[in-house]
Amino acid sequence: MAFAQSNKYLKIVQPFTAVKAYITPCGIGLGHTGRMLAVADQLKKKNVEIFFSTYGPAYNFVKKNGYFVFNAPGIMWDETDGVVDVGRTVAKAPVTAKKILGHYLLECKRIKKLKPDVLLSDSRYTTLLAASKHKIPAVYVANQIKFVFPEMIFKKEN
Repeated sequence: MAFAQSNKYLKIVQPFTAVKAYITPCGIGLGHTGRMLAVADQLKKKNVEIFFSTYGPAYNFVKKNGYFVFNAPGIMWDETDGVVDVGRTVAKAPVTAKKILGHYLLECKRIKKLKPDVLLSDSRYTTLLAASKHKIPAVYVANQIKFVFPEMIFKKEN
């Protein structure tokens, strides 16, 4: 299984063989985790050691599929009748910011201990930042059109 790494973003510049993957899907719903379980199954066939980190209903879903999984604190938006309630979600911003910082610090500790060869994130931004801090190549998977990292926003053009 060949991945590639570069200093800032994943690019095809220096192939290497991954032996340990840290997979971190968003725990809201099961779609993120379902995608990552399919990836994990393929990596497992290539003898890659798999570790997951997720929360909410996804935690038990990963466990039931036979993978080791760390339980992360949940980050959820507020809903009213199945629809995201932006007002209530924004009102919880200070609490959510504290949870996001907690996620980041927790994942930094786990990455430092596990020393994965690659991190695969499905909509978990804190794990991307933690991987970047520890210089671990990362792949971001999402159904959003575009994901902008803060360093991309502030990058000066020559």
